[in-house]
Amino acid sequence: QVLERRRRALAAAKASDAYPGHIPSELFLSKVQLKLGLAREGLKTLEALIAKYPDDKTINIALIDAYIKTYKFNDARNRIQIISSTELKDTWEYASLNAKLHMRMGDSLQAMSWYKNSISMNPLNDEDMFALAEILLKKANFDGAKLLLNKCMELDPVNADYRIAYARLLYETQDDQAAIGYLLSLKEEFGENPN
Repeated sequence: QVLERRRRALAAAKASDAYPGHIPSELFLSKVQLKLGLAREGLKTLEALIAKYPDDKTINIALIDAYIKTYKFNDARNRIQIISSTELKDTWEYASLNAKLHMRMGDSLQAMSWYKNSISMNPLNDEDMFALAEILLKKANFDGAKLLLNKCMELDPVNADYRIAYARLLYETQDDQAAIGYLLSLKEEFGENPN
């Protein structure tokens, strides 16, 4: 497995070297590095990019997201503060990043507020909708969670995570048989492995 991770990292580095300075290649490299657990390298790649292109929306979003995923909350907050004086502040992505940061820091109330803001700006944002539904499910706000999960499944009907969360909702609001029946119907609809 370690050998496979190194092989993938090397392949991503070669792809990036083929197009040095090409932002999508560099972003892909950082994404692969982070996914392979090479956080230091992934952050270094993104920080080098942001030094060259400080106003690039995609790079800022990727860097803040990487800081959040690697628990570098102060760095994430600092970068969010920097972009709060740009036009990015008025986007759903800005709200989403704030929601993710607050959620990762354990502040679900602030996260909920930011997720609601993000969803109001982009009602097709099923990822944030799902994150908010998960919070509501944990807080036993089953009606709110059900509404959001239904919207998520409308937007992405084959997403297994959305369907499994809905089964959890059925378990909490009805009984284990309802949840099991729902999961079995999914197996019939999507087969053994829906991904």
